Amino acid sequence: MDNGNSNTKEVINSISFNPDNTFMALATSIGFKIFSTQPLILRHERDLGTPLQFVELINKSNLIGLVG
Repeated sequence: MDNGNSNTKEVINSISFNPDNTFMALATSIGFKIFSTQPLILRHERDLGTPLQFVELINKSNLIGLVG
């Protein structure tokens, strides 16, 4: 999300992994990002326009838990 302020930095608030460590989730100051770990590739990101404190990958499913 571009609010016209080029000095705004995205901050990582938390990092979590799924049970077998094949995916990593980042909660950021504007949303969340999901990466595969082998190789490290961004798989999904969502700009919610609001900070998240935690993102949790639920077991080996495609469900995630978000805490703002």
